[in-house]
Amino acid sequence: MGLRKIFTTSSASGFTLIEVVVVLGLFVSILAMTAFIGVQSYRRYAFYTQRSLAVSALQKARSQALNNLCLGSNCTGGQPHGVHFTADGRCEIFQGLSFDPADPDNQTVCEDEGVAFEPADVVFLPLSADSAAGPISFSLADTLGHSALITVGSFGQILWAN
Repeated sequence: MGLRKIFTTSSASGFTLIEVVVVLGLFVSILAMTAFIGVQSYRRYAFYTQRSLAVSALQKARSQALNNLCLGSNCTGGQPHGVHFTADGRCEIFQGLSFDPADPDNQTVCEDEGVAFEPADVVFLPLSADSAAGPISFSLADTLGHSALITVGSFGQILWAN
């Protein structure tokens, strides 16, 4: 009789409520961890992208100064070129010894409110691409604790570290 009970099936089949709740709880936990990791990865990627854009802006301004370029219709001769960094995550390439926000030839290169730059203006002199103010270091950081230091040497070399 014991063997007969083992091989007989009951008419009730399916999952119990406890089994369904446990599986749903595990699924929600895994989904929450995956979403958290995904957001962290995205913010890290956005920070390093912003840092790379800032370095690219410095390299472009240095190249324009080195090549003695003069942008705009009312410009004659070569001009210094520089990059203006703001606390709200913007960096703009400009020409001249100082940044003029009204100049239509300014080029906005990076703009991310989640990353803050230490406000600075970096200017490269024409033909030599030397830094007009000597060595300059400034930092950028985001709200998650990522930070980087960018240094422009007096001879125009651009260095960065995380």
